[in-house]
Amino acid sequence: LDTAQSLSFTDSRVWEAKGWCELLQGRVEAAELHFQKASNVRSNQFEADSILMLGHGVVSVYLNEMKSAAHVFVKCLRTFWCPPGAWIGLGYSLALMGYADLSMDCFERAVRAAGDRNPVDKIEALIGLAT
Repeated sequence: LDTAQSLSFTDSRVWEAKGWCELLQGRVEAAELHFQKASNVRSNQFEADSILMLGHGVVSVYLNEMKSAAHVFVKCLRTFWCPPGAWIGLGYSLALMGYADLSMDCFERAVRAAGDRNPVDKIEALIGLAT
């Protein structure tokens, strides 16, 4: 990714990819910086997409900022017509804030939103329901 970044500082997808890689390696603060850079670059190009918005929400969960995470996931649900990943993120955020019933409802909605066309999100939502 460092090579890709050196090729194009104006492509928000490079910064977004770096954010997800940092997050997967447990470097939450670095991920947050890359997602913010992607948002700044993207605002000059076109409207943010759900994957980038979900990245911001996941960073908030890792930083234990559940209210902020819930806000991001709700915004994603309203902006992008209810992607399953946003329901899943909101479910985890609500669960960690102690709202078990609302959390379960979000995971159930994620299962329905994923349907048969998105088995990975469906499995993640079912895991959320089971825990």
